[in-house]
Amino acid sequence: MKYLPITLIVTLSASLFVALVINPVLASKYMKLEKKGEEESNSLIGKIIKPIHKITHLFGDTLLPITINFYEKQLTKVLGEDRDPNIKVNKRNWFGIGALFLFLIVYGTINSIPQIPSFIALIIGIILGVGVIFVFTNIRLKVLASSFLLLIIIINVYGMFGLGVEFFPAVDPERVFVNIESPTGTNIEMSNRFQKTLKLNYQSLQKLT
Repeated sequence: MKYLPITLIVTLSASLFVALVINPVLASKYMKLEKKGEEESNSLIGKIIKPIHKITHLFGDTLLPITINFYEKQLTKVLGEDRDPNIKVNKRNWFGIGALFLFLIVYGTINSIPQIPSFIALIIGIILGVGVIFVFTNIRLKVLASSFLLLIIIINVYGMFGLGVEFFPAVDPERVFVNIESPTGTNIEMSNRFQKTLKLNYQSLQKLT
């Protein structure tokens, strides 16, 4: 199975090379900055590209600043204000860290009890996780705890489907090659009998596996 990770590494490395070398070279060769007041091209290609330029300006000059501004506001809200190093850490944050470890123990214990359905255990885990998040007073710790708890919940939701986990699946076909060598002059009936006997033995082994 080594060829699969090798293929993945080579493909990603080639993609990185194209992104860092080939694309900038092509962009510098064929893309030119537009100057304000420059006359529009009246050629056929210029008329064809003009609608594309309008769409590009719509995304680049209008939608992109709005998106960046929204992202900046949300990021500022999530990061919160800088904590004054002279102020002691709130005790609730220490309790929150302890509650996070306690949540892992309790949730793991609930999942290990076969009498409790997975769906009920998931609901209990979500309720306990939300409670742990509200223990923290620091917004950054709340975000970190939320991300960690969300990861655990996603893993458990996937586990409820019972699909299993496999990093590199076995893609080799399940085949068996058998060569039967019979004495010279063996007739067709005897060769057919050998083949049927071998087939029955293989089917019996397949049932055992």
